[in-house]
Amino acid sequence: MRKCQAPDGCNTPVFGTDKLLNKGYCRSHQNLRTDLDRRSSYEKAMNPKLKLRNRNLDREGVLTIEEVQVVGKNTELNKWFDEIAIEIAKNPYCWNCQTFIPSDYYRHATAHIFPKSLFPSVSTHPLNYLVLGSGCGCHHTFDKSVEAASKMKIWRTACARFMIFEERIVENHKYYDYFKQYFIR
Repeated sequence: MRKCQAPDGCNTPVFGTDKLLNKGYCRSHQNLRTDLDRRSSYEKAMNPKLKLRNRNLDREGVLTIEEVQVVGKNTELNKWFDEIAIEIAKNPYCWNCQTFIPSDYYRHATAHIFPKSLFPSVSTHPLNYLVLGSGCGCHHTFDKSVEAASKMKIWRTACARFMIFEERIVENHKYYDYFKQYFIR
């Protein structure tokens, strides 16, 4: 049986889902987890730096340089999402189907035209987003495939925005090729 890892000497046993979800901390100490522990398994699989987790903490508990870069980028991305949320608040409707978006779902409604995990060079570009509702399914449809996205009403807007930030893309990925294949001027 594992005990809580809190530095204050808490010896509370950590059971089942606590062990899996809270990474070895009891419920009262789960706030001690690092941001890297809170990442989803999908994000960890897509970004090798996120696999660095607690084992790369030095003896004093200081983050390594690679982890600081990941956490720093995360704050930049959070700031970007906050700025987009301000824009969504002005007109809280899905750009594709005009479904109302509640304020609690603004972040979920922010769809990257070029995925942030595959294209970090434009992940926080001011035009690399569309407002697509998560409740109506438009965000999911857009993310499903380039072919599915190209059949949506919003596709022309995505192409127009892409033309503005295309020169900033430095990554070479098949998503870029697929996008260009369905591109509309």
